[in-house]
Amino acid sequence: MRKKTHFLGDARLLDSFRSLVESMATQMSVIIRRLGKTRSEEKAFGLFLNHKSVTPESLVQQYWSDRQVSWSGKHLLIYEDGSVLSFKKTKRRPDLGYIGEQTHLGGF
Repeated sequence: MRKKTHFLGDARLLDSFRSLVESMATQMSVIIRRLGKTRSEEKAFGLFLNHKSVTPESLVQQYWSDRQVSWSGKHLLIYEDGSVLSFKKTKRRPDLGYIGEQTHLGGF
């Protein structure tokens, strides 16, 4: 049974949130056009994400609340990928830009 706690500001947003998270896990994507099974579901995801009550903080809080996991007293490893993607054309690569910091490629 799920907790009734919600962090999205409106309990009616929970179904959209849970559907979006399930689709992201199933499709292994965060691209809205790929997540919706239909055009109307794609639009619903977009409306949900653009709702004034939906913030990055509320999404994270709701996600962990739904999981009912307590991390208190446990070690948690968090890592970050600092890669930078760019599709800017350069003289050396006219078809694709750099991946990573520009300074790593001699300042292009």
